[in-house]
Amino acid sequence: MNPHKLIRCALILSVVTLLWTTGCAPESESSSTEATQDPLETGISELRAFNFNQAHAILLEHAQHISPEDLDWPLATYSLALATWHQAPSTQQGIDDAKVLFHALVEKAPQHNLAASALIDLGRIAEFSQADDAAAQAQAYYKRVQDKFPGTEMAVRASLLEAQSLARSFDEQQVKQAIQLLEKLTKEQAGSQWIGTIEQYIAHLYAFYLDELEPAITHYSAAKEFGFPRSSDTDLSLWQLGLWQQEAKQDLAAAETFTELVEEHPRSVYGSVARKRIIEIAKQHPEANITIPELAEVRLGR
Repeated sequence: MNPHKLIRCALILSVVTLLWTTGCAPESESSSTEATQDPLETGISELRAFNFNQAHAILLEHAQHISPEDLDWPLATYSLALATWHQAPSTQQGIDDAKVLFHALVEKAPQHNLAASALIDLGRIAEFSQADDAAAQAQAYYKRVQDKFPGTEMAVRASLLEAQSLARSFDEQQVKQAIQLLEKLTKEQAGSQWIGTIEQYIAHLYAFYLDELEPAITHYSAAKEFGFPRSSDTDLSLWQLGLWQQEAKQDLAAAETFTELVEEHPRSVYGSVARKRIIEIAKQHPEANITIPELAEVRLGR
């Protein structure tokens, strides 16, 4: 699994943040928006449907009639910034205009939860810009979120994004710095829903960036204990853990991992190959009396 897939892309993160803020689920058809809705609700409905150009037109007009003193100004400004950033075709002017709106939100509503989202979005814009110091700019934004919104979910996201930014350099020292950042985060987030994600990402950094399997296995095992971030991919995660254990000469541990995969995930495409590896390990370690699990019979339909 690509470790960067653990970190949500800027677009999805931004729109999901907007949904949380408004306390609403996405509507199936934005075109069905009732005429009685106010412009802000209508614009957000278009954003939820990823209709950025329509959202931009609606929200830009709405912005002419509100001020920072209005309660809805942070939400309206953030929504307009998203629409401006993502409208098609993408232009540098659109990105620059979105940055102005994000900065205005951070400046005029610094304690609002959407200010944290705006800082993260500014970091994503900076990170993928052509500036020579793009990574440093992005990391500075992520650090501001951690400093100004400590202990919040947005601070965790910012830490993960900072770690990703460091790792993208492929510089060994920066990868180690990313690991230190995440290991510190595991202590701060002990028992939270984020532990599995953080531990799995640390494992990926050790294995794929530093080629160090022992600590990778330790952290991946911790992710397994706390729960892998994508439960639908648990069989894939177990397969990866078993492969690492075999490569690190931890054959008996690998056999246990592969057995769990076969028994707990009967529909997995990795089931048959995992069972073959268990058989190989059992032959190499007859003294262990390893039990070979049977593949479950999977029937189509009910």
